[in-house]
Amino acid sequence: MPPQIILGIAALFTGGLGGAIAANWFTIWRDRRVRKHAFRGYVRSILAEIQATDLKALQEGQLLRKQQATVQAIRTECAKVYEDICSASRAKFETAWVTYCGLRKQDVEPYDTFDPVTNPTAISGPNYERGRERIAALLKEMLNHAR
Repeated sequence: MPPQIILGIAALFTGGLGGAIAANWFTIWRDRRVRKHAFRGYVRSILAEIQATDLKALQEGQLLRKQQATVQAIRTECAKVYEDICSASRAKFETAWVTYCGLRKQDVEPYDTFDPVTNPTAISGPNYERGRERIAALLKEMLNHAR
């Protein structure tokens, strides 16, 4: 068999294999992008809802219930994108995710020490603003690591 034919056949198989590998890699890359994009959209919607909450109209326990209602979905969505997060950010992403899912009443609706002498800015009820800031900070951290 002439060497040109052998080289032609080798190039055909190599090109076909290389093309298949490239196509597979691009498909995996696209799927990762789509999953991360969907995750970021979902987390942004929760963040917008939490930030739009009228804190003055809340009754005790409502902010906690609102946050707790999202925990199962956040856990599921985080599990979907966990392997897509780069290994350098994965531990911080997981810390934010686990912390968000483990928030308790005292984290979401903390009470200030009500002593007008030592803490004149303290309020007598739950400090929803601090709780909302804590929730928002964790959601933003998840967003940053899911880029």
